[in-house]
Parts: sequence; C-alpha cells; structure tokens
Amino acid sequence: MSKFRYFNVSLLPIDGKTESEVGEDGYRSLIEEYGKIIRKANDDRQLEKVSFKLRNDMFFSALHVYFGEGHAYGTLVKFDQPDAIQDLYTGAEVTKVARGGSAHRYLFDFVFDYSKHTLAIHNAYNKLPSTQPTLKAIEFFFNSIATQKFPKHQIQVGQIVSSAAVSNTLQKAKKFKRGEVEVTFTNSAYYEDALVQEIQNEMKENATNKVTVIESSARDGFMNDFSRRFKALLRLAQITTGNGFIRYLDRSTNRLSSFHMRNHPLELTVSQESEESDAAYRQRIRASIQQAVTQGKEKVLGDGTK
Repeated sequence: MSKFRYFNVSLLPIDGKTESEVGEDGYRSLIEEYGKIIRKANDDRQLEKVSFKLRNDMFFSALHVYFGEGHAYGTLVKFDQPDAIQDLYTGAEVTKVARGGSAHRYLFDFVFDYSKHTLAIHNAYNKLPSTQPTLKAIEFFFNSIATQKFPKHQIQVGQIVSSAAVSNTLQKAKKFKRGEVEVTFTNSAYYEDALVQEIQNEMKENATNKVTVIESSARDGFMNDFSRRFKALLRLAQITTGNGFIRYLDRSTNRLSSFHMRNHPLELTVSQESEESDAAYRQRIRASIQQAVTQGKEKVLGDGTK
C-alpha cells in the first residue's frame, strides 16, 4: 500500500495589500532553483552539505528532481554517513565507509503541484520523518531560495490534516476542558464556509500572519462546546501551517483525553498498477493532491450548534 502525505508550501506576501501572490510560475521557479542545488550536490557527491540534519546522525534531502507539465517530481532520501562499520559484538572496526556511502538509506517518491503549491510524499515503509522534522526540512529546502528570489514574501509549510480525525474527536467529546488553535495565513483557494472565508479575508486584509485562540473552562468545570469562530479556525488549521489541541471528556470512558492535530496527517493510498507507466502514475498522484486539498477543507462534524 503506497500511502502519501501532503504538505502545503506557501510563498506569502509580507504585505498582502501591496504585494501579489507568486502564482504557478513562482512555485515552478522555486523548485527549479532547488533542483539546480540538488544536481550540483549530486555531481560533487556532497548531498549531506545541502541536507536537513535529523536526529541520530541522519540527513534528509531531495536526491533527484525532475520536471513535467505543471509539476515537479522525484525522490527524497533519508540517509546516514558513518565513517566506518563496526562489529556488533566487539565494537572493532570492520570496514571504512567510502565517501558517499550510507549504512541506512530510505527513498520517498514525491510530486509537487505548482497550482496547488502542495507536495505529496510517499511515506514508504513508514520511514518518513515525523511531522515536525518533515515540516522543518521542507522549509529548509526552500527558505534560502525564497529569501533571495522573493524577498517580499515569506515561506510557510504546513501539513494537511485528516478532517475525519478532527470530526471523530468532536463527536467523542461529551464536554470540553480546553482548546487551542493556531493558524498562519495561507493563500489557499476559496472556502465554501462563509465564516472560514471571512477569517481568511480578514487576515489577508489586515496583513495578519498568525492568529492564536485559546478557549477554556473554569478550573473545575467544562465547556459544552467551542465557539463557531474557534471551529472555523480549526478548519483553517487543517490545511494551513496551523495546529490545534483539544482536551476533552470522552463520552464513552468518562475520562479526560487529548487530541493533537499534527499527530493526525491526512494519508491517501495511491499505488502504481502493474502495467501502469510512471507518467500515468504521477498524474494519479497529482489527482490525489486535489483530493487531499478538498478533504482538508471539509467541514468537521460537530461544527455547529450542539
């Protein structure tokens, strides 16, 4: 089963009143410049120098970047670079590792759609780094390029979250103890919900980069529900660089439970069929990006008056 995760990459105007969005050409230019960096690192056999450093002496980077109509695609790699391989039992050095050698190497296919400015990454064997390191890595890949090519914009990276997981939490909750939601402005497309769109428009009009809202009960009490605005912000956080936290009383166990939005990424299955061409497979991955964006904007159940 080939499961993909989805990451929104946005170049946002620092001043939304005076600066326009970069459009498809801007996102194509962004990843084309990154592709040049990766090609040079491959030629020099020094990929680690342009990679994001993970824990446990692991690195994360693109390995290959290619270009198609309206999209880029290629392979990401997570790898280490040990100096030597040791005997498990004695610790003695068994062999030196040649330059460019790796004892652990994991590959992840990706497709980046310019119009959706969304990156689909194959979570192969569940070896993709966890959410926060992956978000930081993607920002690292593009940040220096964005600063140089788009000085009046800033880059923001977010993970599309499962609206079903949010809905399930609201349905399971008998009452609420606390809720926190943080939303960073995004240039994502139109929302059908009027309140969600109103908040999006307000943030753009006022050049508001980030909104944080906390709703909580009295010390020994519970809330019956969250405000409509809080739940509208939850919807925005599902697809932006936002995050949400809910502390609630589970109606089935009558115990307090916690929900962290970033722990519930949206995953869609897109498996290559036996006789399917690589190009046709990539188009289905691109189609899944639209599906992910649509699902990320879905209204959560319980988003209304109980």
